Amino acid sequence: LLSGFVDYLCESVGREHTPALSDAAEQYLNTVATRRTRDTALLKSFEAFREWVTIQAGFYTEHFYPDGSRGRRAKSIAFANMDETEFQQV
Repeated sequence: LLSGFVDYLCESVGREHTPALSDAAEQYLNTVATRRTRDTALLKSFEAFREWVTIQAGFYTEHFYPDGSRGRRAKSIAFANMDETEFQQV
């Protein structure tokens, strides 16, 4: 997204998108990310992040365990295997 914005700005002023601009954009994103997370790692595990996002979006199955506790497991989202109704919910 940021790279696209940098491209747009370069086109607006008639300049070429250089590696230096890409590096500056990357440094900016890292600075903002560090500030927002207070130095907590953003993505320790993509799989854990994907599961969390999927559950937060409501795509999970709920399981009840013998001790009475409950757990949620993210549903697999395979866009190619979804019908139109299911796809629209995502």
